[in-house]
Amino acid sequence: MRSVPLHSLAGLRLEGKRVAFTSPSLYASRLQRLLLQEGAITLSCPSIFVEATPQNREALQNCLCRSSPLPFSGIAFTSRAGIKAVAEVLSRLFAEEDNGNPSASRVLEDGFFVSALGRDAELLLELDMFGASRECVRVIVPSIATPQAMVEEIGDGYGRRILCPVPHVEGLEEPPVVPEFLEALAARGWQPYRLDAYSTRWAGAECARPLLPLGKLDALIFTSTAEVEGFLKSLRALGITRIRTAGKPILAAHGPVTATGAARLGIEINVVSKDFSSFDGIMDELELYWRSSSKH
Repeated sequence: MRSVPLHSLAGLRLEGKRVAFTSPSLYASRLQRLLLQEGAITLSCPSIFVEATPQNREALQNCLCRSSPLPFSGIAFTSRAGIKAVAEVLSRLFAEEDNGNPSASRVLEDGFFVSALGRDAELLLELDMFGASRECVRVIVPSIATPQAMVEEIGDGYGRRILCPVPHVEGLEEPPVVPEFLEALAARGWQPYRLDAYSTRWAGAECARPLLPLGKLDALIFTSTAEVEGFLKSLRALGITRIRTAGKPILAAHGPVTATGAARLGIEINVVSKDFSSFDGIMDELELYWRSSSKH
């Protein structure tokens, strides 16, 4: 006998809702899958591109190889893109080491740690990032999926170095979250080493056009502040001055960091996921919003 999820017996939570999102491709597939499972009609419209450039890869390789003069006690990942960029370079270095190049990758000693936010930590295991050295690596996942919570969970640095793979932002203003994260680490006695591991760039003046008119959407989801800025920049280029008309679309943010960034850019967010360790929290909050609205 085939089992049926309980929510399917009561109807899909977002059935028939037209929900758009501005996430880059690295994140869009996960969000889209969840939305489709809940019955939403999805529209993917990235307002930023996230990718590792040859320059980013070269900088990572120089930093992570054994000959690097900068020893680190740990790595603090604030995004999946950073994890993937580092994993790609480490995989190549480990392969070179296996092929007889002993200077390729750095041996990790006991006590080395990595920290990641929410479900991003699962990617560390999926990518088998540290190969044979994995048993030496301690994984730290803060109970709240924010950079500031990560700093508290990591604790005091006592002058040790910590590698911070972050984005190089092109065509957009860098959100304050990364500088504030690095400052918070320094305040706890760490020597944070900022490394531009990948690039975040604006998707261009036309990126918002597929979603016009915006009033046809039931909801628009932002998963980062850079997405909000990129989307607004496109709207301005297209001569659009209002993001909402007659209460549509509902504007949703993946977590308070994104909501705060949107507010800084003059955008009032209607729905903020409380459980922002994964995109499931967005589904919960959208359902709650529409259920509450239907009662009035």
